[in-house]
Amino acid sequence: MAKKSSKAKPIVTSSPLIVDGKIQVLYKPLYEDTIKPTFAHEGDACMDVFVHAILHLVQKDGKDEFADIGEDEIVIQPNHWAIFGLGFALAVPEGYYMSKVPRSGLSMKRGLTIINSPTTVDAGYRAEVLIGIVNEGVEPQIIKKRDKIAQMLLKKLENWELVDSDILLESERGMNGIGSTGVSAKPQ
Repeated sequence: MAKKSSKAKPIVTSSPLIVDGKIQVLYKPLYEDTIKPTFAHEGDACMDVFVHAILHLVQKDGKDEFADIGEDEIVIQPNHWAIFGLGFALAVPEGYYMSKVPRSGLSMKRGLTIINSPTTVDAGYRAEVLIGIVNEGVEPQIIKKRDKIAQMLLKKLENWELVDSDILLESERGMNGIGSTGVSAKPQ
Protein backbone atom coordinates (compact mmCIF):
# COMPACT_ATOMS: atom_id res chain seq x y z
CA MET A 1 0.00 0.00 0.00
CA ALA A 2 1.28 3.44 -0.87
CA LYS A 3 2.37 5.94 1.71
CA LYS A 4 -0.42 7.94 3.31
CA SER A 5 -0.89 11.42 1.96
CA SER A 6 0.62 14.24 4.01
CA LYS A 7 -2.48 16.38 3.32
CA ALA A 8 -3.98 15.41 6.68
CA LYS A 9 -6.14 18.46 7.34
CA PRO A 10 -9.43 18.01 9.19
CA ILE A 11 -12.58 17.89 7.10
CA VAL A 12 -15.50 19.96 8.35
CA THR A 13 -19.07 20.01 7.14
CA SER A 14 -21.51 22.86 6.83
CA SER A 15 -24.35 23.99 4.65
CA PRO A 16 -23.71 23.17 1.00
CA LEU A 17 -21.27 25.46 -0.73
CA ILE A 18 -22.25 26.08 -4.34
CA VAL A 19 -19.65 27.34 -6.82
CA ASP A 20 -20.49 27.92 -10.50
CA GLY A 21 -23.81 26.12 -9.95
CA LYS A 22 -22.13 22.98 -8.53
CA ILE A 23 -22.48 21.68 -4.97
CA GLN A 24 -19.02 21.30 -3.45
CA VAL A 25 -18.25 17.93 -1.81
CA LEU A 26 -14.98 17.94 0.12
CA TYR A 27 -12.63 15.18 -1.08
CA LYS A 28 -9.59 13.95 0.85
CA PRO A 29 -7.20 11.43 -0.76
CA LEU A 30 -5.83 9.16 1.95
CA TYR A 31 -2.85 7.86 -0.06
CA GLU A 32 -0.48 9.43 -2.58
CA ASP A 33 -1.58 7.02 -5.32
CA THR A 34 -5.35 7.37 -4.81
CA ILE A 35 -7.22 7.87 -8.08
CA LYS A 36 -9.64 10.78 -7.80
CA PRO A 37 -13.23 9.94 -8.84
CA THR A 38 -14.17 11.48 -12.18
CA PHE A 39 -17.15 12.12 -14.42
CA ALA A 40 -16.62 10.19 -17.66
CA HIS A 41 -18.59 12.78 -19.65
CA GLU A 42 -19.78 16.34 -19.09
CA GLY A 43 -23.30 16.24 -17.64
CA ASP A 44 -23.07 12.66 -16.26
CA ALA A 45 -25.00 12.04 -13.04
CA CYS A 46 -22.36 9.75 -11.49
CA MET A 47 -18.61 9.84 -10.94
CA ASP A 48 -16.58 6.67 -11.54
CA VAL A 49 -14.64 5.36 -8.52
CA PHE A 50 -11.53 3.18 -8.61
CA VAL A 51 -10.10 0.34 -6.51
CA HIS A 52 -7.28 1.47 -4.25
CA ALA A 53 -6.89 -1.57 -1.98
CA ILE A 54 -8.27 -5.09 -1.67
CA LEU A 55 -9.35 -5.59 1.94
CA HIS A 56 -10.21 -8.38 4.35
CA LEU A 57 -11.96 -8.32 7.71
CA VAL A 58 -9.74 -8.60 10.80
CA GLN A 59 -10.31 -8.36 14.55
CA LYS A 60 -8.31 -5.61 16.28
CA ASP A 61 -8.83 -4.85 19.95
CA GLY A 62 -12.16 -6.69 19.82
CA LYS A 63 -13.44 -4.62 16.91
CA ASP A 64 -13.95 -5.49 13.24
CA GLU A 65 -11.59 -3.61 10.91
CA PHE A 66 -10.59 -3.95 7.29
CA ALA A 67 -6.93 -4.44 6.39
CA ASP A 68 -5.17 -4.39 3.01
CA ILE A 69 -4.31 -7.92 1.83
CA GLY A 70 -1.31 -6.47 0.00
CA GLU A 71 -2.22 -7.92 -3.40
CA ASP A 72 -2.71 -6.14 -6.73
CA GLU A 73 -5.64 -8.29 -7.85
CA ILE A 74 -8.22 -10.73 -6.56
CA VAL A 75 -10.37 -13.41 -8.17
CA ILE A 76 -13.98 -13.29 -7.04
CA GLN A 77 -15.63 -16.68 -7.54
CA PRO A 78 -19.33 -16.87 -8.50
CA ASN A 79 -21.58 -16.12 -5.49
CA HIS A 80 -18.63 -14.73 -3.52
CA TRP A 81 -17.75 -11.15 -2.63
CA ALA A 82 -14.82 -8.89 -1.74
CA ILE A 83 -14.37 -5.53 -0.02
CA PHE A 84 -12.38 -2.72 -1.63
CA GLY A 85 -11.01 0.52 -0.25
CA LEU A 86 -11.36 3.48 -2.60
CA GLY A 87 -8.50 5.46 -1.01
CA PHE A 88 -10.39 8.61 -0.09
CA ALA A 89 -12.75 10.17 2.44
CA LEU A 90 -15.53 12.66 1.79
CA ALA A 91 -17.36 15.41 3.62
CA VAL A 92 -20.79 15.35 2.06
CA PRO A 93 -22.69 18.57 2.84
CA GLU A 94 -25.49 18.40 5.38
CA GLY A 95 -28.79 17.79 3.66
CA TYR A 96 -27.21 15.42 1.11
CA TYR A 97 -25.81 11.89 0.93
CA MET A 98 -23.61 10.04 -1.54
CA SER A 99 -25.02 6.87 -3.07
CA LYS A 100 -22.67 4.22 -4.49
CA VAL A 101 -24.26 2.39 -7.43
CA PRO A 102 -23.12 -0.42 -9.77
CA ARG A 103 -21.58 0.27 -13.17
CA SER A 104 -23.91 -1.06 -15.85
CA GLY A 105 -21.10 -2.61 -17.91
CA LEU A 106 -19.70 -4.58 -14.96
CA SER A 107 -23.17 -5.77 -14.00
CA MET A 108 -24.40 -6.78 -17.45
CA LYS A 109 -21.15 -8.08 -18.96
CA ARG A 110 -19.45 -9.63 -15.93
CA GLY A 111 -22.15 -10.17 -13.30
CA LEU A 112 -20.41 -7.86 -10.80
CA THR A 113 -22.58 -5.64 -8.63
CA ILE A 114 -22.55 -3.94 -5.25
CA ILE A 115 -23.54 -5.81 -2.11
CA ASN A 116 -26.55 -4.09 -0.55
CA SER A 117 -26.88 -1.78 -3.54
CA PRO A 118 -27.24 1.10 -3.49
CA THR A 119 -25.03 1.91 -0.51
CA THR A 120 -24.91 5.23 1.29
CA VAL A 121 -22.20 7.61 2.49
CA ASP A 122 -23.94 9.81 5.07
CA ALA A 123 -22.99 13.46 5.59
CA GLY A 124 -21.36 12.66 8.95
CA TYR A 125 -19.13 9.77 7.73
CA ARG A 126 -15.42 10.64 7.53
CA ALA A 127 -13.52 7.34 7.18
CA GLU A 128 -12.28 5.77 3.94
CA VAL A 129 -15.07 5.06 1.48
CA LEU A 130 -15.36 1.27 1.02
CA ILE A 131 -17.36 -0.85 -1.38
CA GLY A 132 -18.42 -4.50 -1.37
CA ILE A 133 -18.60 -6.22 -4.75
CA VAL A 134 -20.37 -9.55 -5.34
CA ASN A 135 -19.99 -11.83 -8.36
CA GLU A 136 -23.52 -12.82 -9.38
CA GLY A 137 -22.24 -14.29 -12.65
CA VAL A 138 -21.24 -17.85 -13.52
CA GLU A 139 -17.52 -17.25 -14.18
CA PRO A 140 -14.74 -16.18 -11.77
CA GLN A 141 -13.94 -12.47 -12.17
CA ILE A 142 -10.61 -10.71 -11.64
CA ILE A 143 -10.61 -7.27 -10.01
CA LYS A 144 -7.36 -5.30 -10.01
CA LYS A 145 -6.17 -2.24 -8.14
CA ARG A 146 -6.95 0.90 -10.14
CA ASP A 147 -9.97 -0.76 -11.85
CA LYS A 148 -13.09 1.37 -12.31
CA ILE A 149 -15.37 -0.47 -9.86
CA ALA A 150 -18.55 1.55 -9.26
CA GLN A 151 -20.10 5.00 -9.45
CA MET A 152 -21.15 7.54 -6.86
CA LEU A 153 -24.11 9.87 -7.07
CA LEU A 154 -24.87 12.88 -4.87
CA LYS A 155 -28.49 12.94 -3.68
CA LYS A 156 -30.58 15.42 -1.71
CA LEU A 157 -31.77 14.13 1.63
CA GLU A 158 -35.44 14.53 2.42
CA ASN A 159 -36.05 14.94 6.15
CA TRP A 160 -38.67 12.51 7.36
CA GLU A 161 -39.82 10.68 10.46
CA LEU A 162 -42.13 7.87 11.48
CA VAL A 163 -45.39 8.90 13.11
CA ASP A 164 -47.24 6.38 15.29
CA SER A 165 -50.70 5.60 13.95
CA ASP A 166 -53.36 2.99 14.66
CA ILE A 167 -54.84 3.38 11.18
CA LEU A 168 -53.53 3.95 7.66
CA LEU A 169 -55.43 5.67 4.89
CA GLU A 170 -56.91 3.36 2.27
CA SER A 171 -55.11 3.00 -1.08
CA GLU A 172 -55.86 1.34 -4.41
CA ARG A 173 -53.05 -1.17 -3.88
CA GLY A 174 -53.98 -1.95 -0.30
CA MET A 175 -52.41 -5.15 1.06
CA ASN A 176 -51.30 -6.51 -2.35
CA GLY A 177 -47.58 -7.18 -2.18
CA ILE A 178 -44.83 -9.07 -3.95
CA GLY A 179 -45.91 -10.30 -7.39
CA SER A 180 -49.42 -8.88 -7.11
CA THR A 181 -49.17 -6.88 -10.35
CA GLY A 182 -48.21 -9.91 -12.51
CA VAL A 183 -45.36 -10.24 -14.98
CA SER A 184 -46.99 -9.32 -18.32
CA ALA A 185 -48.20 -6.02 -19.71
CA LYS A 186 -51.93 -5.52 -19.41
CA PRO A 187 -53.85 -5.45 -22.75
CA GLN A 188 -54.58 -1.94 -24.00
